[in-house]
Amino acid sequence: MRALSALVVLFISTIAFAQQQPPTQPIPPHVPQNTSGAASDSTRDKYKDPRLEDFRVDVDSEGRFKSPLGTPKQMSTLKVSDLPSPNDPPLDIATTVKCATFEAMVVENEKRGGALGKMVPTEVLSAVFPAASSCLARNLLSLSDSKAGFVYADIGAMVDAQIEMDRRQYEELVARYNQLVEKHNALLAVTRNFASQLAATQSDLARQQRINNALTIYQLMPKYSPPQTINIQVTDCTRLPALCVH
Repeated sequence: MRALSALVVLFISTIAFAQQQPPTQPIPPHVPQNTSGAASDSTRDKYKDPRLEDFRVDVDSEGRFKSPLGTPKQMSTLKVSDLPSPNDPPLDIATTVKCATFEAMVVENEKRGGALGKMVPTEVLSAVFPAASSCLARNLLSLSDSKAGFVYADIGAMVDAQIEMDRRQYEELVARYNQLVEKHNALLAVTRNFASQLAATQSDLARQQRINNALTIYQLMPKYSPPQTINIQVTDCTRLPALCVH
């Protein structure tokens, strides 16, 4: 992040220096000149360099927009080849249109609070930094004050891409953490159920052990054996009344 901050300061200083330099653009021969030697305001507006505000990309809520070729495109179907590349010819008009469209989409993404960046595939998001770097180099070489917006958009693309990648990485870590919490809770429920079953089993074993101890003690007690023969004596109380006195 320190290197990116230093890069931003360097770029802003370069743009400030470029804005202090008066643009030297030749006046076309067919442009009429007034007596003071300066072109009129309408002439200036007609021949001024295009600014970033002149480019606009309309993206609907589902991420559909029109590509520079006029064909419909969707943010979720973007490919790395759709972004500007350092290998593109720097003076080619197609490269200019590609960078301008890319930078206009960056501005639209910031207006929507990063909603467009959330639709971009991860492999395309990782290619935003080199794409913005190539467009940034082209804009800095012109040293024109009209390129300030483009330069800021290129720097914003780098920052926004890093923020979005960090957000996705954070969400991935949160998802993994939630999965670990769910597994932990499931294991904890199984452990508690096992502990409850174990406690019930131990209680049953203790009760059975008490019964076994009582049976063992009963088995160790001496056995009572009744006499095998019984002698019965019959007394005639009429003859011996004294023996029948209770």
